[in-house]
Amino acid sequence: MRGDWLVENGLYNPETKQLDQDRLKSAEQHIVQDLFDKGGAQPLGESPDDVIWFGAVHQDTDHLNMHIWYVKESKETRPSMLHQSGENPKG
Repeated sequence: MRGDWLVENGLYNPETKQLDQDRLKSAEQHIVQDLFDKGGAQPLGESPDDVIWFGAVHQDTDHLNMHIWYVKESKETRPSMLHQSGENPKG
């Protein structure tokens, strides 16, 4: 995330060097909801309720990084994600 965007959106105060973590968390939740609304949870899960997600914000680099991971809650059934034996997920 660009620093100027954070400042413009009231998430970072360059004078106090404070990052509004609550607003940043809320922004991340809205981003994920927007992705889900646009079908981002598919075809990972059987439905949007079958997807669990979590995010992390890193402040230990020269710029802010936000990572979002998705994981399918139900047992994997997609042929493209199973080994040829059909037993073990690839990832």
